[in-house]
Amino acid sequence: MQLPFARQVYEEPLSCHDLGRMDIACCHCGALHWFEERVVSQSRRGLPAFSLCCDHGQVSLPMPPDPPAFLKYLFLSSDLQATEFHTHIRQYNASLAFTSLGVALDQSINAGGRAQPIIRIHGEICHHHGSLLPEDTYQILTEYVHVPDVSIQLSLKPSQDLRRYNLLTANELAVIMPGDGSDVNAGRDIVLRLHGGGLQHINDGHPAYACLHYVLFHPHGEHGWHYSLQMNQLDHENPR
Repeated sequence: MQLPFARQVYEEPLSCHDLGRMDIACCHCGALHWFEERVVSQSRRGLPAFSLCCDHGQVSLPMPPDPPAFLKYLFLSSDLQATEFHTHIRQYNASLAFTSLGVALDQSINAGGRAQPIIRIHGEICHHHGSLLPEDTYQILTEYVHVPDVSIQLSLKPSQDLRRYNLLTANELAVIMPGDGSDVNAGRDIVLRLHGGGLQHINDGHPAYACLHYVLFHPHGEHGWHYSLQMNQLDHENPR
């Protein structure tokens, strides 16, 4: 029996598609691209245009201030001390961050292993929810409860990448959902403890979130990305 494409043994192709060097800079923001990433309809000879980075200059973010001298040295240098900093930058940032995740980790799953570590969280923040079947689908199934061959099947569009959007191979699914699931757009539950006392709930799009969590990238406490940023659309009366 022919196996689905996503489950077949992977074999290296005889020839590789080479895009060349990624050294074509966007004329607006300077981000590097492959030449094939250009927007053909808006590119001119010798001046390729790109939209994946800044959408033709419409996304214009101010340059952050230089970090302190020693931190800048750790970011830019390649000596032994800086290399160790690059390797463990997540741990360094976590030790300095003003945010934390309160969970109990199960370290036994990584005992004796040499592969990438796995984070397994105990049941404190897990929320058990009901069936993933939509209500109308469930009603249809109940109408055919006595029919032996009624089932639900997942299908994939032929145009999708089968190596990425492949079918499930397990019969169980674990999901971490904050809240009771009634607000699907709730985002993360982030609480600030104010200097003057009291607590304030913010979302992950709040200007203060990035500088409180990614302190090594925002050492001066400058605001990060937020929902109120506007696009650089000088010819628009109401820019987005």
